[in-house]
Amino acid sequence: MTKGLDATGDQRRSQLLRGVLDLCLLSLIAERPRYGFEFAEALAGSGLELVSDGSIYPLLARMERAGLVSSYRARRPAAGPRASTTA
Repeated sequence: MTKGLDATGDQRRSQLLRGVLDLCLLSLIAERPRYGFEFAEALAGSGLELVSDGSIYPLLARMERAGLVSSYRARRPAAGPRASTTA
C-alpha cells in the first residue's frame, strides 16, 4: 500500500470510531463505574487500541454535559482524588 492509502484507511477508521466510541464507552460504564484510563485499557483489550486518553476524556466530558453520564471524585488515602464515571 502507498502512504496515501494508509492515511485514508486511518481516516476511515477514525470516522467510524467517532460514530461508535460514545456507545462503546456507555457499554463499558454499564458494566461498572470506571476511571478514565480504564476505558482506554478496556477498549484496547477489545481491539480498539487506536483510542487514546486524549479522545476519551473530552468525550466523557461532553457526555456528562449532555446528562448521559455522571462523574464523582473518590478520595484515596495514599493519593489524591480520582474521578470515576457512572451511567
